[in-house]
Amino acid sequence: MLINLFYNHSLRSFLFLFICVGLCEFIGIFSYFLCIGFLILAIIDIVKTSNYRIQSYILWCILISIAEILSRISGAQVAYEFGKYAIILLSILLFVLNSIKPSNFILFLLLVLLIPGIFIGKSVEEITVYKNFAFYMSGQFCFIFALVCLYKVKISVDFYYLILKMIFVCCFLLSFFLYLKSPDLSEISFTTEANFQASGGFGPNQVSTVLGFGLFSGIILMLNGKTFFKNKIFDVFLILFLCFRILLTFSRGGASAAVIALLIYLLLYFVFLYKHQPQQSRKIFVNIFIVLFALTVIWNVVDNLTDGILAKRYIETIIDEDNQNISIKDSRVSIAELEIESFVNNVYFGQGVGGSQRYRNEVHGLRALSHNELTRLLGDHGLLGLFFIIILFFLIILIFINSNKKLSINNIAMFSLAILTYLHSSTRLSFTCFLLALSYVLIIHIPKTE
Repeated sequence: MLINLFYNHSLRSFLFLFICVGLCEFIGIFSYFLCIGFLILAIIDIVKTSNYRIQSYILWCILISIAEILSRISGAQVAYEFGKYAIILLSILLFVLNSIKPSNFILFLLLVLLIPGIFIGKSVEEITVYKNFAFYMSGQFCFIFALVCLYKVKISVDFYYLILKMIFVCCFLLSFFLYLKSPDLSEISFTTEANFQASGGFGPNQVSTVLGFGLFSGIILMLNGKTFFKNKIFDVFLILFLCFRILLTFSRGGASAAVIALLIYLLLYFVFLYKHQPQQSRKIFVNIFIVLFALTVIWNVVDNLTDGILAKRYIETIIDEDNQNISIKDSRVSIAELEIESFVNNVYFGQGVGGSQRYRNEVHGLRALSHNELTRLLGDHGLLGLFFIIILFFLIILIFINSNKKLSINNIAMFSLAILTYLHSSTRLSFTCFLLALSYVLIIHIPKTE
């Protein structure tokens, strides 16, 4: 059982995954079989497991999401959106085995709100209903199926930290794979654009997104003294390496989302828990200092390696060089504004799935794809999309209000990370969809017994 293997033999699991990553580099097609193998093992494990079926489901979904990214970078992916379909399949399996009855009206409503948009309007290329679903809707369906499995499911705080350890280690191994795939830094030409060479030839935005998840998980573990290795130094090294690789992608989304989510976590911690846990708070202050010092060093190292282009990349985004005023300049902001415009022009049902992209093309001559899932929901689904977004926030607020504040700040932080990723990377990765669903679990204390 995966949970026993990872919990009781974490170093062996790390070495096994490390070898798998190495094989993906030297035998490109291996990542194809890794995805298939993980899915088969996941089905067997979930079927055979009884007491910890939900826990196994969560860990396998994380592994499959990472394996899918490895296969994409290797150029040997099983199928388009394999990770999302795999999570949907495992979710359905869980429905059957655990006799899950998604009777919660709100969860059904999420599904119902999206269905009309599939049949309204036409996409840019007038593609089929199936392709509309595959490209635009598979991410949200993946999220909804996972949400039905995970909504208000009780997991122990120890297992939650185990989840973060799994994410942290898998993302580090992905960053190591990028190190193997990418050319030497001296051979990379850095500009103020996102860097495909340092991203292993894959989309820098998606790479930085996943590594940002790993950075977030590693720092949360560090702040709470829940390191993966017994010696904290090794965890610090992994965090620094993750940060190093994120900055080299020159994609701002993943790093920014992780930092903002961490700031939200710390803000909530000191608002709700500082007075009640003074000793723990002092330890967190020390860990914050260590992390900030380490990240500052890495920033300066990368900025020096790129001759100051890294700082220019981030500063140019928010400072208008002509008048030195703060002015966010990004094509994605323009696309989001046009999606809101298409929402205003067709408020009730939107433009239909893919319709806001068609609107940009026909009215403004812009064929660019959306990177903002929330504005896309508005443009494509109108008021139905707006209700969908409101429900997402309403449910997480309920989780926070009705749960232990010390533990539910983890829910808010993870939800923030997923939503921020929705704003810059949409649902391009199955990992993002699953992470959002995972933010709705109930984290509880389970007293330890002999």
